[in-house]
Amino acid sequence: MTVSVVLATYNGEKFLREQFDSLFGQTLMPDEIIVADDRSTDATWDIIMEYKTRFPNLFVVYQNEKRLGPHANFKNAFKYAKCDLIAPCDQDDIWFPEKLERSVKAIDDGYEFALCQEVIQYELSGRKEIWHSMPALKYCIFGCPVAGHLIVFKRELLDVFDIAPEITFDWGLLLMAASRNSGVAIDYVGCIWRRHKSAVTSEYSDYGGKKLEHRGKWYKFFKTIKMLSRGEKSKVIAKRMKSNAAIIGVCQGKDKEVRLAYKVASLMSNQTVFSLVKASFDYMFLNRIHEDYRQLSLKAKIGNSLYAFCYPAVWWYDYHNHDAL
Repeated sequence: MTVSVVLATYNGEKFLREQFDSLFGQTLMPDEIIVADDRSTDATWDIIMEYKTRFPNLFVVYQNEKRLGPHANFKNAFKYAKCDLIAPCDQDDIWFPEKLERSVKAIDDGYEFALCQEVIQYELSGRKEIWHSMPALKYCIFGCPVAGHLIVFKRELLDVFDIAPEITFDWGLLLMAASRNSGVAIDYVGCIWRRHKSAVTSEYSDYGGKKLEHRGKWYKFFKTIKMLSRGEKSKVIAKRMKSNAAIIGVCQGKDKEVRLAYKVASLMSNQTVFSLVKASFDYMFLNRIHEDYRQLSLKAKIGNSLYAFCYPAVWWYDYHNHDAL
């Protein structure tokens, strides 16, 4: 299979050369490297043109007419990819030599979507190795637990952006793969992901994600019920969940997990007290499908179910003022 590396840039002069050089160190070289610059104001474009001059047959470069932002820049750049497989690439990462080779081998084994492991390089607190499994669909409804720089995917998955054009590129691809049960995690640390204040692909942080604390979950659940009963709604959440439901919906069949996930996303887009409570029950049942739940003790099952029941409301409470898309 042929491979397109798609790299989105914006003011990345500090890191870009190191990332380019790591691409040339791959044991399986890409067939093309597409670079889409989002109107950089530093020396990024000069560096891109330097490499384009050195490797004219490998590099395909574009500069946007106006600034699009990271996710729109990636989605626009994917249109130029001509190969069977696409590998999104951040400007400030470093790829380890077998990242592409091992990912392509996994897809050759019958998958549409492969993700590798990573080392996170925090600006303040040093390195931390992170290991990912292929997320179950229940984990993909309310967030994107896998970043785009880890993945390689078949170009057919780009259809997701016709179904839900507003969704962020990595979340859309992951949700489609999870809904089709066509993704796999490989046992290889493929890259260093640098987190720093100038990163544009996500909000900078030097700590892990929020934890759903036991004492706070019921407060947030009842607080959300109260807010929805007053008629409060979020256009951002409505858009996000309609996008998720649209993607999951095209994968519906006899699979109970997919049907439940579709119901949860559809109900969450309605943002009424009834729809939230119904989504909470459906999400609890969705959570019970998996083997990891069945292996729990009775006490752990009760706690796990209550956690899952509260999660849709907690998510709404935490994100109703955020610009999710």
